[in-house]
Amino acid sequence: MAPFVGVQLMFALYKNVAQTITLCKVAPSGTDKNDGTALTWTTVTFTSATMPAGGAGTNPNITPSLLLSDVIPVSSVPRTDNASKKPLLQVRTYFNAAGDGINVPSGIFSGWNTSQYENGMQYAHQIVGGDHVTVIDSQPLVDTGTSWIQPAAIRFLYGVPSVTIAACGDSLTRGQGSAGNSQGFPYMASYYLSSATKVIQQMNFGISGQTHATSMSTAQVVIASYKPAFITLFAWSPNDVATQVLMDTCWSNLLKVIKLCRDSDIRPIVFTSAPCGLTNTTQEALRRAQNARVLGLALAFDVCDVDRILSSAPGASTLNPLYDSGDGLHYNSAGYAAGGAELASIINRYI
Repeated sequence: MAPFVGVQLMFALYKNVAQTITLCKVAPSGTDKNDGTALTWTTVTFTSATMPAGGAGTNPNITPSLLLSDVIPVSSVPRTDNASKKPLLQVRTYFNAAGDGINVPSGIFSGWNTSQYENGMQYAHQIVGGDHVTVIDSQPLVDTGTSWIQPAAIRFLYGVPSVTIAACGDSLTRGQGSAGNSQGFPYMASYYLSSATKVIQQMNFGISGQTHATSMSTAQVVIASYKPAFITLFAWSPNDVATQVLMDTCWSNLLKVIKLCRDSDIRPIVFTSAPCGLTNTTQEALRRAQNARVLGLALAFDVCDVDRILSSAPGASTLNPLYDSGDGLHYNSAGYAAGGAELASIINRYI
């Protein structure tokens, strides 16, 4: 994997009150779960370290405010614990009060850290203690914890070509049902496409339980703040009750985001919706009709047809058992790998 020569941190605030970062430092590390004692720390600077309040509502349906740091010139160091894995960056971030920068369920830590598809996403929760205002203190690091402050995404700068995939959506975007509930389609696509001569980065804003309206609102914020090369979107979420009015609203919101992508020179990739355990025949018909809308505009934007890939048969209302995590809705690791391979083939046309 190519070494990095600089970083830019993005924080996402899922909270209705502003938060100020009192101190943020980064340090390249050669080992996982390093306590920071012997690392060389660099202060992260911001145009303004105050994150505006996020949108109105309650989790998971809050549109986050986003804060980008300055570009910080730090160079990676070789991995000494596993030379086959990506370079590591340790981040210490302290807020002026209890924050909600990004919430990650505890099981995802170990999933990221042990996955064979580990793509530079290794995290550890810092046990609270010590001076969190003026200095970076040494603290034990563990793969547990339920709410902690870390960047929602990091843009690494490399000496080779690099592009970013942004993903907005619900638990299916995040990768729930896969190993560690973290290996979504963009994650797998970045793994398949990255090499020593090019790097594909992913930033995932998939939130379990989130409605389609909130994910489209989040996409607008991401487009305005980050301008990734690609962004993945859905035309509907199983978190919404399928009605014709709702589907029409989802479609309208999707088209607005696609126009924003065009105006910002970002390439949108729209996913069809695979079977999700709907037993109401009317709602199942609406899901298929929404997919038909997506496929009908396949010449206007790229379509990743996971309905075709993951269904038990063409036009079926159930997932292929080989790809079902067991609940009829979320995919297992093989399912996300199959969809991720299709997404990778689409992105590969342009890079």
